[in-house]
Amino acid sequence: MGLTENEVRVRGKKILQLLAQARRVSSDDYPKPIERISEDPRYKKTIQLLQEKSE
Repeated sequence: MGLTENEVRVRGKKILQLLAQARRVSSDDYPKPIERISEDPRYKKTIQLLQEKSE
């Protein structure tokens, strides 16, 4: 996880509690994935219009 020894010593128990809590969450309760803006079909056209107006 990239934690230092000090971080593990100070916050290790809390990290383990949070991991255990996360494991109990059903995948049905996960938030919807965030859609990438670059995959929106309107994105390129909108960016081009904004660039033209800024010139």
